[in-house]
Amino acid sequence: MEEKGTIQSHQIALRDCSIGTVAVLCESYFHLRVHAMERITITIDDDQLKSLDQHVERHGYSSRSEAVRDILREAQTKEREQTSPRMPCYATLSCVYEHGTRDLAKRLAVAQHEQHDLSVATLHVHISQRECLEVTVLKGPLSELRAFADGQFNQRGVRMGNLHVLASDRNDPH
Repeated sequence: MEEKGTIQSHQIALRDCSIGTVAVLCESYFHLRVHAMERITITIDDDQLKSLDQHVERHGYSSRSEAVRDILREAQTKEREQTSPRMPCYATLSCVYEHGTRDLAKRLAVAQHEQHDLSVATLHVHISQRECLEVTVLKGPLSELRAFADGQFNQRGVRMGNLHVLASDRNDPH
């Protein structure tokens, strides 16, 4: 019964609000209902607290809680990566290579064409007289993205590379 009374009092208050205010209130209510949060207490030592506060400051979080949630999401993704090789993912593959290495640019392009179902887009930048940077956006199962990246990184003339993986909750073909 109390809940009903609370809802009625909100309805009376909403009568005097603008449409924009009502929309914001509805969105906030929906967000709270769908993404309910639990308040917890954790115990950490002084060095960990200092490190957390520096992380919050460095990354511009509005609260420690938001930073901890991001850290947990990252840990969950890494754990899922280890246990779910078919997990759908997005990734960026970055590599620096010597453009003078015989047929290297061609070999990298051919590999991307052969795996056109994984490769979404590529950015090619001349970073010096001798070196190029390529950043490729990928989409597909984690195991296939890792295999593709390994094939790119193992090419003679590729000086360094990195695969940054973002887990997807969807198995969307587009």
